[in-house]
Amino acid sequence: MKEATLNGLEPLFSGAEIEAVMGLWEDHESRYSIMRSLGQRLLASNEILGSPHEQIKILVSQARFADSEEECMYVASIIWSHMRDMDILPKLESTLQDIDAPRQKNESALRTFAERGFVSIGILGSAMDYRYKRRGMPSKSYYEMNVKRAFLVLGEKSISEHVEPWTALMGEFFCC
Repeated sequence: MKEATLNGLEPLFSGAEIEAVMGLWEDHESRYSIMRSLGQRLLASNEILGSPHEQIKILVSQARFADSEEECMYVASIIWSHMRDMDILPKLESTLQDIDAPRQKNESALRTFAERGFVSIGILGSAMDYRYKRRGMPSKSYYEMNVKRAFLVLGEKSISEHVEPWTALMGEFFCC
């Protein structure tokens, strides 16, 4: 597991530092601190190093507003899974009707809507604004409101409360 985590990121550290980091990585309590350090060095280097999935986890760990490491890692997994899916715009018409329906029946559809909407706002926010102004599509704030509501219904209170800073962070890291 250590090998996959630092694979390609070694240029960020000297030889002695790599040994220390690899030793600390064994301690689960130290991993998040190491990810934060990696993120600071990765941002300062202006280089693309390591696997895309590891980079997302490392960059997301820089979010000072997050309530926990678990929140950061869940957001990283959402971003990774939906950035690979070319159809990330959420399907509003069917899903919004399901938000207030029984949770067991629609949890999967609701989670898909929340996650797709979350990534779409962060990565395609300006396109959403354009479509709203030019084509009469739902506004970005409309998506934000419903994504927050969906995450709240799903029991993801922390992410629901942090939709704006998370999507701003995505826009900063992943958009031109």
